[in-house]
Amino acid sequence: RRQRHQDKQQEDAQGDIQTPEQKGYFPQMSAGGGRPTQLVAGVHSVRSALTHGADTVVELWVESRRRDRRIEEIVALAERSGIPVNPIDREQLERMLPAVNHQGVAARTAVLSALGEGALENLLSGLDVTPFLLVLDGVQDPHNLGACLRSADGAGVHAVIAPRDR
Repeated sequence: RRQRHQDKQQEDAQGDIQTPEQKGYFPQMSAGGGRPTQLVAGVHSVRSALTHGADTVVELWVESRRRDRRIEEIVALAERSGIPVNPIDREQLERMLPAVNHQGVAARTAVLSALGEGALENLLSGLDVTPFLLVLDGVQDPHNLGACLRSADGAGVHAVIAPRDR
């Protein structure tokens, strides 16, 4: 492992290894309409993006050696939605997402903006059932926020309300 790291450092120094931008991994830095994009990594996060917001997913990268059921499900979801699926080496994926547990899959998605009170009123008036809302205040840790959002999704929450400044 140490030798592989030294070889990689030597290749970097020689300029043989290109950055993800140089290799063209980020051909679209914005989604339709010029919206900014972000990278989403990991099996659960990418599957959720494809299941609940496929229209925001611009493209998908999958580690070329992974051939398990979870990855095949993600690829099938992307293909059904017409999202380009790009095979990529594990090393390239790790350079693309340093220090991230990507689990062999990443997606570029449009960054969603928060909706205002008017959108909430429209959502509530369009419901035929009693609204199920999650109201958050003071959640500072992104991992806790993620856990709250995943739980809300699993429970069928219609909307999450949180302060704009946090």
